[in-house]
Amino acid sequence: MEFDLKFLLKILKKKLGLILLVVVIAGGFSFYWSKYQMKPVYEASTKLIVNKAQENAAMLDYNTVNLNIKLIDVYKEIIKSPAVMDIVARQNSNLGYTSEQLIKKVQISGIPQTPIMVMTFEDQSHEKAVTLINSIANVFQGQIPLIMKVDNVVILNEAKSTDHPEAISPQVYFNVALAMTIAIIFMISMVVLLEYLNDTVQSEEDIWSELGIPTLTAIAKVRKKDIKASRALYANTKVGGSSHVSAL
Repeated sequence: MEFDLKFLLKILKKKLGLILLVVVIAGGFSFYWSKYQMKPVYEASTKLIVNKAQENAAMLDYNTVNLNIKLIDVYKEIIKSPAVMDIVARQNSNLGYTSEQLIKKVQISGIPQTPIMVMTFEDQSHEKAVTLINSIANVFQGQIPLIMKVDNVVILNEAKSTDHPEAISPQVYFNVALAMTIAIIFMISMVVLLEYLNDTVQSEEDIWSELGIPTLTAIAKVRKKDIKASRALYANTKVGGSSHVSAL
C-alpha cells in the first residue's frame, strides 16, 4: 500500500476523533498528576565573593581578580567536603540531612569572569532549603580562615524565606504540553502503522490497484435501522392497498 500526503491526511481525518480523545486524556492526566500528586520542590540560593586579602586594597589589578576566580574551583571542593558539611549537618541535625546528603544536594557555580560564587539548595520545604543554604554559607565563611589561613570570603546576600515561594518543579504546563505532544506523535504513528498493516480491500481504488480491473457494481452497506424502516414502510403500504380494494 502506497502512502502519499493526500492519503495520509485522509486516514488521519477519519481517526481525528480518536486522536483528539487520547490527546485530551493524556493532557488531563498529566495536569492532575503534576498538580496534585507530585510534591513541589523549592530552591534557595546565596552569593559569595572571593576577595584576596592585600596590604593595599587600592592595588586591585587584573592578576588579583584572575587569582580570585581560580580560587573558586578550590573553594567549591572545600564546600563539598566533610570539613564543612559535617559541621552543617551537626548544627541542623533536626532537619534530617547527613553530611553525605548535603554534599550531593548543594549546587555551586561561578559567575563567568567574576570572583562570585552562587550556591543553591533544593528541597520540598522552602524554609528548610533557606536554612540549610545559609548555614552552609556561614560555616564555609568561618572555616576558610582555618583551612586556607586567609579571610577572603564575603557573603553578598543570604537566602530569604518568603510567604508565597514559587516551586521550581513540577512545571505543570510544560508537563501537560509534553504529554499532549507525545500523545499526538504516538497516535499518528499508530494510525499510520495500523493502516499500513491493513491489507483488506476497502475501496474501488484498492481493487483497481491490486487487480487492475474496473468495478462493475457495488453493494451498499445496510444498517439495521434501515431494514426496520423498510419493513415498516412495506407493511404500511400493504395495509393501505388492502383497504383500498375492500372499499371498491
